[in-house]
Amino acid sequence: FKKLQSLEICGGGLTDAGVKNIQDLSSLSLLNISQNTSLTDKSLELLSGLTGLVSLNVSNSRVTSSGLRHLKSLKNLKSLSLESCKVTANDIKKLQATDLPN
Repeated sequence: FKKLQSLEICGGGLTDAGVKNIQDLSSLSLLNISQNTSLTDKSLELLSGLTGLVSLNVSNSRVTSSGLRHLKSLKNLKSLSLESCKVTANDIKKLQATDLPN
């Protein structure tokens, strides 16, 4: 799976511990792990090395505003979905303005 470019694990029982199995998939450009309500900011920390990500969806998880700092290294990110997460619009605007202009 080292060359896997797209992965969707939605609505399952994916946890932060499970995300450890994703963190080495360096060819990923699209990752959708939405609807996994056990995911926390730790998942964003684990995914911070996936610098080729263009699209990331962590909607309906326990991700918070403080976890957004882990996304700063994802300079290719063009789409970020955070629906029903504990993230404010101001925090998203700040991340976009200072670290992720695309």
